[in-house]
Amino acid sequence: MSFRNSLKLLLNNFSSVWKLLWYKLVVFIVSASLIVAFVLPTVISIFNSVAGTGLFENAWQLLDDFINRADMQPSVEALKNSLDMSSKVLADNAGKLSVSYFSVLAILIFSNLISGLANFAMSDVMNVDMCANAKLPFMSRFIITLGKGIRYQLVRLITEIPLFIIVLSAVWQIFSFLFSLIGILSVFFSVALFFLLIAACQTFFCCWLPEVTVNRGGVFEAIKKGFALAKPHYFNLLSVFLLADFFVFLTNAVLAFFTCGAGLIISIPMSILFYIILKLVIYYDLRGLKYYIDSNTIVIPVDEDKDML
Repeated sequence: MSFRNSLKLLLNNFSSVWKLLWYKLVVFIVSASLIVAFVLPTVISIFNSVAGTGLFENAWQLLDDFINRADMQPSVEALKNSLDMSSKVLADNAGKLSVSYFSVLAILIFSNLISGLANFAMSDVMNVDMCANAKLPFMSRFIITLGKGIRYQLVRLITEIPLFIIVLSAVWQIFSFLFSLIGILSVFFSVALFFLLIAACQTFFCCWLPEVTVNRGGVFEAIKKGFALAKPHYFNLLSVFLLADFFVFLTNAVLAFFTCGAGLIISIPMSILFYIILKLVIYYDLRGLKYYIDSNTIVIPVDEDKDML
C-alpha cells in the first residue's frame, strides 16, 4: 500500500519534479563553476606538464608499433622515460594536487548541503498537501524552513551520508575479494548485497525526515523517535525499500538507455521526489494518520504490515 500510494502521489504532484529540477540544476551549475574557477586551471597546468613529457605520444606510438608488428623496444624505452618524468612532475606538484583534491571535496560537500535543503522544503510541502490537500509555494516553504533545514543537513552530513559511504566501501572490498574466487559471479553477488545494505540504511532513517517535517521534532531527537517507530516493522519496510530501489534503478536505467542519458535530467529529480513521498507515506501509515492522495481520495491507514507494499 505504501509503495502504490507513493506512486500515485508522485504522479499527482509531478509538477514538483520541475521545481526540484530547476533548484538542483542551479546548484549543479554553481558547483561546477566553482570547480572550473578554482580547480580546473591547476589541473590543466599539471596535465600540460605531463603531456609535455611525451607520455601520450609515446603510448600511442607503442600501440601503433604493436598493431603494425614493428620493433617495440624503442617505444617501450621512450614510454618508460616519459613515465619517470611524469612521476617527477606529479611529485613536484603534490601540494597543488592536494589543494585541488580538498577543494573539490569541499565544493561537493557544500553542494550536497545546499542541494539537500530543497529535499527538506519539499518534504514540508508534500506533508501539507497530504494532510490538508493544500498546495503551498515551494520557495516560501524553503525560506520558512531554512533554519531547520540547515540543521538537518548538517546532521545528515555526519550520520546518514558517511554510513552510505561505508556501505559502498565495504561492498567494493567484498567484490575485490570475491572476484579472485568466483570471477564474474561476484558482480551479481556484490550488486545484490549493495541493494540490500542500502535498503537497510534507508529503512533505519526512513522516519527521520518525516518526524522533523510532520511532527516538528528536533533534528537529533527525530532520529531516535523515527527509528523507534520503524523498528517493529523493520523487515517489512526493508522489503518496501528493496522494491523501491529496484524500481528507481530500473526506471533510471531504461530512460538513460533509450534517451542516451538525456532522460536522467527528469528521472533523477523524479526519483528524489519519489523517495521523499515514500518516507512520508510510510510515516503516515505507521502513525495511523489519514492523508490525501488527491483532492477526492483520502487514505485511512490500517495497522497491518502486509499493506506496506
